[in-house]
Amino acid sequence: MRTGRLGSSLVLVVALGLGVGCATGPAEVSSVVSPTANFKAYQTVALENVSQQEGPEFALIEKSIASVLSDKGYRVGGKDSDLTLLYRLTRDRGEKLKEEVIPTAQGTVIRRNLEAVNEAKFLVNLVDTRSGAMAWKGSTVRDLTRQKTPMTDAEIKTALEEFFATLPSNQ
Repeated sequence: MRTGRLGSSLVLVVALGLGVGCATGPAEVSSVVSPTANFKAYQTVALENVSQQEGPEFALIEKSIASVLSDKGYRVGGKDSDLTLLYRLTRDRGEKLKEEVIPTAQGTVIRRNLEAVNEAKFLVNLVDTRSGAMAWKGSTVRDLTRQKTPMTDAEIKTALEEFFATLPSNQ
């Protein structure tokens, strides 16, 4: 029973970590392309989950990543691939201390209160396997507070297409 809850919870995390949500708007993806990377020379990509979690949900993520990479001209391969795609999906739930500095005539007052945190983070590093140099990296953080339903396979693929939009194709 716990595995089922974890599975649906993780698909929910994927949904928001990748930026598809009901009322939260489009995801903000930060990405950097290395100016020295020769993407036309890369053909294969090895996928590596560094989330320290396993399960069928990650197989779904990798299937969608492989599909997006295929659309860009790459093939998913083994350890001897041209590139290694390291990805991490995490969920942060809890509280954080928020401080607000308020200037007054008598000096500054610091107002402190606890704020709920319910967010997912999706991070990707695409590394040239031979040189170890970073070729591309991307990240997104998404508030999960308003997400209510798990994503479909098509929605996950669409979210990943948006996430990898700045990754150059090899064509």
